[in-house]
This record gives sequence, structure tokens and C-alpha cells, in this order.
Amino acid sequence: MRNPNVRLALLYYVLVQAAQSLYSQNPLAALVEIIDGGDDAAVGVVTGAQGVANLLAAIPAGILADRYRRDFALRIAACVGICAAALSTYTLWYAKRQHEHDENEHNTLGQRAYVMLVLSYASWGVFNGSVSGPLEALFGDSVETGSRSFVYQLKSALRTAGNAIGPLISIVIFSVRGDVWRVDDLSLVMFCGLALTVCPIACLFFFSDEKSLGAESEAFGAADTDEITTPLVVEDEDEDEDEDEDAEAPRRCQSTDSMVSGLGSPATDTRPFKYRVIPYLVATSDMLTMLGSGMTIRFFALFFKNAAHMSPSAVQAVFVVVPLGISVCAMGAQRLAAMLGRCGVVILCRIAGVSLLVAMTVIDPTKNKVTLLVVYIARSWLMNCHSGLTKSLVNDFVLKRHRGFWNSLESINAFSWCGSAMLGGFLVRMYTYETTFLITAALQGLSIVPIFVLLRIVPAEVEGGVAAPAAEEDSD
Repeated sequence: MRNPNVRLALLYYVLVQAAQSLYSQNPLAALVEIIDGGDDAAVGVVTGAQGVANLLAAIPAGILADRYRRDFALRIAACVGICAAALSTYTLWYAKRQHEHDENEHNTLGQRAYVMLVLSYASWGVFNGSVSGPLEALFGDSVETGSRSFVYQLKSALRTAGNAIGPLISIVIFSVRGDVWRVDDLSLVMFCGLALTVCPIACLFFFSDEKSLGAESEAFGAADTDEITTPLVVEDEDEDEDEDEDAEAPRRCQSTDSMVSGLGSPATDTRPFKYRVIPYLVATSDMLTMLGSGMTIRFFALFFKNAAHMSPSAVQAVFVVVPLGISVCAMGAQRLAAMLGRCGVVILCRIAGVSLLVAMTVIDPTKNKVTLLVVYIARSWLMNCHSGLTKSLVNDFVLKRHRGFWNSLESINAFSWCGSAMLGGFLVRMYTYETTFLITAALQGLSIVPIFVLLRIVPAEVEGGVAAPAAEEDSD
């Protein structure tokens, strides 16, 4: 927590989530639906374009961060963010002006504004993809192995709390301006978010690779292998100092090869297979979760607007309570993980969250609105409070020099999330919101299976490192 990169990253996440909750979440979904004539599928297309752009930018950014410098990659991302903010500001101004110009030409003008929105939010996908891998890798490099679950849960809690700032601001704006779903009011909310993006983008210029940790932040078990955390050349004290340097050359080359060879291959990672497979199992579980979430998360606000007939300020009030509750639950989940283990907490939370989502499909949104909201809020808290635990698992078991690449793979999850959002929009159009919720519950239920496999693999965290599991101790 004393590391400057860690403190700056925590500040960045709060600011960027606050900005995105204003310009890229519920207000965007409502604006797109109005501009495109009430079609939920149009919301999915905007989200899908953002996800594709995120994926295309993330992998190169992660490789750049691993091969060169994380802070250099973040400075490039900041420049991309400046361009995205400028493009989105112009697009939003254009959409607002054209909507006011002549309602008789609303469909034609709406289509043009809609295409511009797709392009501008694709540029935000490029920005998010450019930031995610390098920043997460630098954050992982700046946190000591064995202490990650607390720091990552704190990051998750603060990041989620940032999502409450946007809805709070928008409640004030909607309440003052009549509390109805109008393009003018939605545009004003989004302009506030775009103005706020200046702060997190500025933060990206102040990260530094020199402030990251050394071997103490390396992956669990790396110290027991011939990894780059040990000297590339180890000389015996009894050797003659005049020994021919050519004799050391093969050893130098072998270490160099291990730095550039394939991810997870024996040449790069000689740790036990059960430790090397952990990131893959976590990534599989997260991908299934994101596939399910993408189908519904962009449509919950529209569900409350269209099916439950809630006002803008009422909908935004729900999205103030949700992130604040997730933040509190995240810290509680970290404490519970000390007793049950990280995987145990993830399994319990997901089982409960999936069950509550299924319950939402049988509640009448007009007759039992309060019950529906209570179930939705509880479900959101449980399904999102443990993300820091799974993130800490990945960084505990991925070697430092591969963290940029591995964290950029998060964009595959983002892509799957956005791709499923497109599918979710068409499912809502063809069937109902409730049908889409059931498909989401099925996918999120499947995501629990890989975590069950990890129960007997993942060792417990201890101060200053990671403890070996009991089964391994018995085998010794």
C-alpha cells in the first residue's frame, strides 16, 4: 500500500469508473435506445464494437508492456484516451444538435448519430484495451506476493465504489430537469463524464516502472526454478576467476531463451503443472461469467425503465446502492477468504448469485417492484464482490515477465462480454428480458466448475508469501 504505483492506480480506478458511469453505462444505453427508435439490439451493437476494439488493442499493448516498459505503454494509452474523449465529445454534441434540429427527420439523423456513437465508443474500447494489460501488470509488480488478496479486493472495492459517483451526479441532474428520459438530459450527464475523463487520463503519465518491486512480487514457486528472478550466471566461489568466458555463454543463452520462449512452456516455467494451470482455469471461469453477464448487464437499466416503468432518478438510485454494497461486500469477502480460502468464497457467492438471478425471472416487475429490486441488488453484490480474489490468483501464479500479456487477456473476457451483449440485445428483441436472464444464469453456473477444480490446488496466502497446500506437505 505504500508503493506509489499502487496508490496512483487506486486513484485512477476510482476516477475512471466515475467517469465511465456517467458517459458509458446507463445514460449511454438509454440514449442509444432513444436515438435508434427503442431497439435494445442497438445497445448491444455499440457495446460489441467497443469490445472488438478493446480486444484488438489489448494484446499488442500487453506485449509492448512485457517487452519494453509498462509506463511507456501507459503514456501511449493516455494519448489514445485524449483522442477518444475529443471524438466522443463531438459525437455527443452532434447527436444532441441533430435531435433538436428537426424531429420530422429524426430517423435519418438518428441513424447518422448512431453510427458516430458506435465509432466513438469503439475508440474508448481501444483506450481501455491499451490501459488494462500494462496497468494491471505494473500493479501486480508493485504488490508483494502473498499480500495480493487484500490489495486486490481493496482495488475492486474502490473501483466499484467509483461506479456510484456517476449515478449520484445524474440523480441531481435528472431531478432538477424533470426526471424524464430525454436526449438533452442524457447528453448533459454524458458531457459531465467526458469532462471528468481528464483526471484519470492525466494519472497515466505518472506511473513508473522504477517504483515497482523486485523478486518479492514474483509468482509463487518461481524462486524454486531457474527463472529470471535469480542471476542469469551463477559462479561458484571456488572457480578460477580467469575461467574462459565462453564456457558461460551457453548458460547465458539458455536464460535468454527462457525469457522469450512460449508462454507456459517447459523452457519458461518449470514449476509443478498444478501451479501453471491455475491461471488457465481462472481465465476459463471468468470467460464463462463474462459471457453470461454481457447478455444482461447492459439491459438491467432498460429492464427497469421499460418493464418496471421506473424514472431515470429511480433507476440511477439503484445503481448507487449496487456499487456501494459491492465495495462493502468485497472487503467482507476478503476476510471470509482467510477462513474458507479464495476459491471457497468465489463458489459460495456465485451459487447464491445465480440462484437470485433465476428468482428474478419469476417476479412480476410491475406488481412486486420492491421485491424485484431487493433480489437484483443482493444478486449484484454477491456476483461482483469476489472479483479481486480471482484477480489475485492470476497474479500470484503468473510470472512477472508474462503479466502484461496475461492481464491483456482480460480483454478477451471483455470481448466475450461485449459479443454476448450483442446477442443479448437480439434475444431481448426476439423473446423477453427474463429469457435472457435464464441463459445468463446457466452460463454463470457453468463458471463455477473450474473453481471447484481449484479447491485442492490453490495454496493459502500467508504473510510474505503463499503457503504450500496440505496435500503437498504430506507428500514431502
